[in-house]
Order: sequence, then structure tokens, then C-alpha cells
Amino acid sequence: MEALHTPLPKDWEAILATVVGEQAIYQPELLKILFLGVRQKAMFILKNNIDADWMLSEAELLTLYQSLEAENAIEIIQPWWQIIGLWVDYYRYIPPTVAQSVFTLIRRFINERKEVYLEGAIANISFSTLKYFVNIEDASLYTDLCDCTRQVLITSSFTKSVDCVNVVALLARLGRVNQEFFTPIVREDLVKKDVPMPLINQRVVVAAIVQCQGKNSPLLDEMLNDERFFEDVKNHILREREV
Repeated sequence: MEALHTPLPKDWEAILATVVGEQAIYQPELLKILFLGVRQKAMFILKNNIDADWMLSEAELLTLYQSLEAENAIEIIQPWWQIIGLWVDYYRYIPPTVAQSVFTLIRRFINERKEVYLEGAIANISFSTLKYFVNIEDASLYTDLCDCTRQVLITSSFTKSVDCVNVVALLARLGRVNQEFFTPIVREDLVKKDVPMPLINQRVVVAAIVQCQGKNSPLLDEMLNDERFFEDVKNHILREREV
């Protein structure tokens, strides 16, 4: 594979001229350019083309994957995963190599984060992409889907950057395909080493359990009887039960 981030080619002015007008044309060679802004512009154009009903073939998607395999910048990963999501939603399928690249990069983002929590933008695009994957009901993806979703949940603090409604739907879907999905989250993750997960995260998990297992789930009973959980979360459970 050719190295990423090559210098601008000699005809760079002519190439860039094709991406600044109203009739912008996607230029694959721009993804190899050193300057982040140029690569970002190329992805922006490609996503706009797809939004306008120009969908990639599987061969084109795999070619794009090969071009971006070594990409690390979230400014590029974000539109790339949005394109993957659109592709999955259209074809109801995801090539295994592309799916594994997403799982691998999510784990890398988690392992290499510099703060306690992932950046909101990374967490949100991770959850969004994982939800596209679970929607196609491909059993071969379930193990990685459950693992990655749980890891992002643990390492995220849900801010305005994270679509909590989307996360609830993702968690509930995984709870339906894996009956034990919520058990370690409640017993091991929500209150880890006596340090509780952020309040909003706990409330999202409660909402997902209610959606998946019902308001009388035994796991919710465990939360009510565990003194480590926030009173606000317990009150949320009781409101769901109309107590």
C-alpha cells in the first residue's frame, strides 16, 4: 500500500480547483496528501456525493478502506465512518475487513486516550457506527459489537456531543441478541472500584434495560438494593415503575 500523507503533487492547483466549485468532484488521490484540510475536503465531497444518491460499490468501498487504513485523524475518521454507516444502511451488509477495521480503531482510540474519558466526538461516532452494524443483524459481528459497545460505554462521559437516544437504542438491541449483555455492565461497570460511572451514563443504561427487559427487570432490582448507585438513578427506576 502506498504511504499516506504524501506531499502535494506538482499539479496540486489543478486538482484542488476541482473541489472548490459547486460541481465538486471527489478526487481519491487527495486522501494521500499531507495536509489534513485537503484530506478533510476530499471526504466532505465524497460524503456529499453519497448523500446525493451516489452510492459506492463494494469494490469502491474496499478501495477507500485501503486508502484510509493507516489514517488516525478523527477529522477524517468521522466522515469515513459516516460513509460506512450510510453504506451499511443501503446494502444491509458490511465487508468483514471494513467491520474489523472499525472495531480495531475503536479499541485503539480507547487504549491510547490521554484523558479518563474519550472525546465526545469519538464516542458519538463510535456508538453511531456500531448501531448501524447491529441493525443488519449479522450474528458474526455480535461478539465484537458487544465488546466494543461496552468498552465505549465504560470510557465515555455522555455530554451534548453524544446522542443518548441512539445509545439507548444500541444497548437495547444488543441486550436482545445477548441476554447476558447487561449483567456485567450493571455488576461490574456502572460502579467500578467504588467509583460510579457518570450519572447520565447510568440513566442511559437504565433506559436501555427498561426498553429491552421491561421495568421490572431483576437487574434494576439489584441497582435499587445497591447503596453504591446514585439516588437519582434509583429514583429514575422507581419513576419508570410508577412507584
